[in-house]
Amino acid sequence: MDYSVDLAILQQRAAATSAYQERRQACLRFCKPVAGEGILEVGCGSGLFLNLLAEAVGSEGTVCGLDISEDQLAAAHENCRQYGQIALQSGDILELPYNDEEFDAVVSIQTLEFVEDLDRAVDELLRVLKPGGRFLNFATNWGTVFWNSNAKERTATMIDAGSQQARHPSLPAVLPGQLKSTGLLGDVWQEPFTILNQAYSEAEFSYWNARLIAAFATKQGLVSAEVADLWFEDLQGVADLGAYHFCSTAVLTGARKHS
Repeated sequence: MDYSVDLAILQQRAAATSAYQERRQACLRFCKPVAGEGILEVGCGSGLFLNLLAEAVGSEGTVCGLDISEDQLAAAHENCRQYGQIALQSGDILELPYNDEEFDAVVSIQTLEFVEDLDRAVDELLRVLKPGGRFLNFATNWGTVFWNSNAKERTATMIDAGSQQARHPSLPAVLPGQLKSTGLLGDVWQEPFTILNQAYSEAEFSYWNARLIAAFATKQGLVSAEVADLWFEDLQGVADLGAYHFCSTAVLTGARKHS
């Protein structure tokens, strides 16, 4: 997905919500960074997770953030300016501009599911990972995305349109097999991460997620702007009745490279 200009702003607003803060903390616990390590995040977005990694590895460590969107990188430069150990770079996950076996850990948060050539992306991530290094991926399982609605068909249409931005909408289900097939990793483990919103407001992730879905769907011609606006009205109407409910489940997938 092209996170530029308006879409980048929407994503950054979503990233500022408490759900995303909790997501970053879950990823940090799963990654287990230690002082002095070198860690890469691909698809770093506005850089908020990089800050947590920088605090964990300290001044002796290195944190690299890579993103294909210049708008996201501009935000990351602003958000990460207090950490000298963070290095930001524009680049493609399919051709990582890093040396073989350079990092103690590589992290991908809501990135791999958008990559068409999953085999090549995984090969690149493992190429730059040191022997014994840790791999971590976070991805939504799109089949779990749910909004309560009085217009169920329209909501189903919007969710289906939104899922089309992901080349691999069920990535958590297929990624373990993909990783094991490389022969480079030991045990692969997974852990669920659920987002539940019961309020329709700018403070909640689902408010911005709905707008990201609508922006993508209208830009791609999958739905009209009128349909998107009617969907927003329906979500507000459900909220006015005190019945707003959004839930989705993502999965953290981790593994360690053979020493």
